[in-house]
Amino acid sequence: ILSDKDLVNHVKEIAKWHDIPLQVEEPSGATTDATMTQVVGEGRAAATLSIPSEYIHSPRSMISRKDYNQLVRLLKMLFQSLYIKGL
Repeated sequence: ILSDKDLVNHVKEIAKWHDIPLQVEEPSGATTDATMTQVVGEGRAAATLSIPSEYIHSPRSMISRKDYNQLVRLLKMLFQSLYIKGL
């Protein structure tokens, strides 16, 4: 996925405004379901958000509860801002 630059910048602004830690990683060539969002039909702006995890391809993976709560908070703020903008 090549994340939409404007959407990524908006996510960064929301995170900064609400004091939510954010680590940006450049894509390594992997694809996600978001890739299809970009290429099907007229395509849509897309970006992926994730939580650092251990043992992701095993029956049990582990994430930090703090990271999880921060991501939920970021998503809530992001969705509210996009709703207000009418997007």
